[in-house]
Amino acid sequence: MGFARRLDTMGIMSEGESRASTADQEVVVIRVTGDNWRELRDVRLAALAEAPAAFGSSLRREQDFDEDHWRAWTRSAGLFMALVGESPVGMAAGVSGGSDAERKLVAMWVEPAWRGRDTASKLVSSVVDWAGSEGSDRLRLWVAEGNESARRLYEGHGFEVTGGRKPMPSNPALYRYEMVLALNLR
Repeated sequence: MGFARRLDTMGIMSEGESRASTADQEVVVIRVTGDNWRELRDVRLAALAEAPAAFGSSLRREQDFDEDHWRAWTRSAGLFMALVGESPVGMAAGVSGGSDAERKLVAMWVEPAWRGRDTASKLVSSVVDWAGSEGSDRLRLWVAEGNESARRLYEGHGFEVTGGRKPMPSNPALYRYEMVLALNLR
């Protein structure tokens, strides 16, 4: 089911929005601003609906967020959205990692129809560039065990497995492992 149809059936598509795309269109990544809060909300909710076990939050929780929440997120993070035409097909976020030297890549998701192309790579590159512009020395992320395509994607960008491992917030029976990219070596 496509993005527009899924959002429409979930009741979360903004009134008056149309989500049509074709496979021959180019993916463009933009930095999300408060003006894009509706699109950010739509793509985030689509991500939570499509891959609920992949995130530390839930669709039910984030459906209740109001406009102020979504706008505040755009001010507190480096948020990026992949677009085909005007339709969001993916997102990723860079957030503080607890120190000036570290940032985290979170909320990474690509619409299934756009996986296996360069969409995810463009999103990762955008967050890496953002973290570097923030003066960070390293970018950290967590990836679900068994998600070999994500691991290969991150390794292709220079991330290395650290050995850190912990349960998934959404399902403690599943584990995720830590990867880090040294930005000061780039």
